[in-house]
Amino acid sequence: MSDKIFERSAPVPLYHQLKEWISSRILSGELAPGTRLPGEYELCEKLGISRGVVRQALSELRYGADRPDRVVPPDVPSILTAHEDKQ
Repeated sequence: MSDKIFERSAPVPLYHQLKEWISSRILSGELAPGTRLPGEYELCEKLGISRGVVRQALSELRYGADRPDRVVPPDVPSILTAHEDKQ
């Protein structure tokens, strides 16, 4: 699974690659509003990445990378906040 998501030799950070992968699944409709994501630890285990990478990607999806006060569209947080419920 992780080999298809990440290009470890790329100059793009892993958290950004994960963020783009999740974003593309949301925009394509593969992850519908209200869909629960696996918890942070489960994502780490399945994808072979550190918790910091997962947290950074989810944080940027939720709040935006450039402005922490900017909230993403309403349907995205409903998908992303599910990882908090499992902790």
